[in-house]
Amino acid sequence: MGFLIWNFLIVVNPHFPDATPTRRIYKEYLEGSGRESIARRLYNEGFKTPADIAGKK
Repeated sequence: MGFLIWNFLIVVNPHFPDATPTRRIYKEYLEGSGRESIARRLYNEGFKTPADIAGKK
């Protein structure tokens, strides 16, 4: 998982192999983007969806 809950805070997991998408999601959200627009941008750039990873697509 790209994040951890530590002392009741959500933080990026430094031990995750590639936390780049997680960092980007948090950055865009904090800059005011909504979850649908973030998801659409990631999808359009070729990031895998949970359904892709589970083999349901």
